[in-house]
Amino acid sequence: MRPNMAGSAQEGIEARTPLTRADRLAVIELIRVARVKRDYAAFEACFTADAVFWIIGQRDRLPFSGRQLGKAAMSQALRQMDGELEYLNFTVGRPIIEGDRAVVRWASLVRHIGTCRETQTKGAAELRFRGALISEFTYFLDTQAVARLVSLD
Repeated sequence: MRPNMAGSAQEGIEARTPLTRADRLAVIELIRVARVKRDYAAFEACFTADAVFWIIGQRDRLPFSGRQLGKAAMSQALRQMDGELEYLNFTVGRPIIEGDRAVVRWASLVRHIGTCRETQTKGAAELRFRGALISEFTYFLDTQAVARLVSLD
């Protein structure tokens, strides 16, 4: 299953093997838009069925962190994270793409839904492609900054 791209963009990606840098950038943009909209189905459409998804963080501070296997587990972890954290003014830096790998830096104002505390934070995501889909996604999150949002001190 290919990411859901409108008309000629999807056809163009399907017709090319191997994928170009522009194709990979298009998939990264689909992921960004899906995350901002919290569109889990669109997010999942960008991944292989057996995708490995990591949220790097301390599990005692971020219970949704850890390794997730497959789309359903990935979406469950994202829903849990989205139930606690709200990302505002989310920006993505210019992706670095080399072969089947990409790294993307991001920044956001993060608000904890329960405490309403906010902090500016930065992170990164490392992606590995298999064809037009992502097979590995590692999400680096500032655990300490987010833990401060939860603290009631």
